[in-house]
Amino acid sequence: MPRMSVATVFAASCWLAACGGNSASQPTSPSPVPSAPAVIPVALKLDMGNASASFLINRSGGPGLVHYNLGLLVAATEWPSPDVTVLQLEQWALGADGSEYSHRISDNNHRIGLSWSVSGFTGSLFIPDHEFTIRPVARIYRARVEYTHDSGSPAGVQVVTAEREIVSTILSPLMTSLTMTADAPVAPTLAPLRPITFVAAGTGAITPYEYQFRRGNNIILRDWSLDARFVWDPSQSYAFATDITALARSAGRSDAEVMKIMTFYISK
Repeated sequence: MPRMSVATVFAASCWLAACGGNSASQPTSPSPVPSAPAVIPVALKLDMGNASASFLINRSGGPGLVHYNLGLLVAATEWPSPDVTVLQLEQWALGADGSEYSHRISDNNHRIGLSWSVSGFTGSLFIPDHEFTIRPVARIYRARVEYTHDSGSPAGVQVVTAEREIVSTILSPLMTSLTMTADAPVAPTLAPLRPITFVAAGTGAITPYEYQFRRGNNIILRDWSLDARFVWDPSQSYAFATDITALARSAGRSDAEVMKIMTFYISK
């Protein structure tokens, strides 16, 4: 058997070490620990007031109207606060099914912060009154604000959103109309100085109806009654022009749901 030289043994040892033969593995560097995502401080908040929908009686005798009161305050989360610029305020009123009742976008460029001595501003959403018979009452008031930090740090447009339920005090169903007739001519014709008979008739909601008759808005001539007929003696009036108001409500209700006004010029 031939003898191996020292050089040959050394070369074989070097090959094993370099190529990972039976020698110990080399230590590796640990993987870097992922850093937590940067938390962008919220500089603004949306304070939404009591969003409400109330009922307004219709003086013409038709269905009542829905009136909304929707408002909010865009304010710094703390004071003194860093300087920010509000770019846009967006507001919605939404139905229970997500339908859009009102949508408004306001490009503001309001500046808030210590340098401007301003801590916030108010906003509101106007919805023209509509008959409650046309659609259900809106249920959600939502708002969205876009703003930037004047210092540029953190960079980019920041967003704050909020929403609140619209609380409705409107009962359902409600009466939808009220008519009234009189056996005397209405203004501008002069009515004779004699008793005038009125007959009211309501529709919708829950029967039997109750009726009330007033002179003007406040003087009750006859309180609530199931009798739709009322006789009024004009000699009890001291005014030349007189409004007679009929109001009606559904069975079991405490508030008037519809009203009708007739104006008379009394001949004395």
